[in-house]
Amino acid sequence: MIAVLTDSQQVDVTYQGPVNRKGKPAPVQDGSVAFKTSDPTVATIVQDAGNPFKGTIVAGNAGVCEVSLTADADLGDGVTTIESEHVAVQVTAGAAVGFGSPTIGTPIEQP
Repeated sequence: MIAVLTDSQQVDVTYQGPVNRKGKPAPVQDGSVAFKTSDPTVATIVQDAGNPFKGTIVAGNAGVCEVSLTADADLGDGVTTIESEHVAVQVTAGAAVGFGSPTIGTPIEQP
C-alpha cells in the first residue's frame, strides 16, 4: 500500500485492531499502541485521541518513508512487540504558488 502526497497534504490511515493467528480479535497491552515512521523529515503521523488504530500522516520534505503501527502483545510484565503492515509514503514537492521573499542589497553610489 502506498500513499502519494505533495508536501502540503495529509491523509488519514486506520488499521483494524490486532488479531491472533486465527484472525480473531486479540488484546494488546493498554497504552502500548503507537505509530512510527522510518523518516520523520519525510512524514510524521499524529495518533487519533479517540482511536489508537487511526492516525493522520502529515507530509514533510520530499522523499520516501514507511509508516507502521506497533503494540505490546504480551499482557504480562514482558514485552512482545507486534508490528502492522507498512504503508509506503511518497512525498513530492508541490506546485509553485509564488516566490520567496526578495533580498535587497546595500545601496551604493552610481558610477
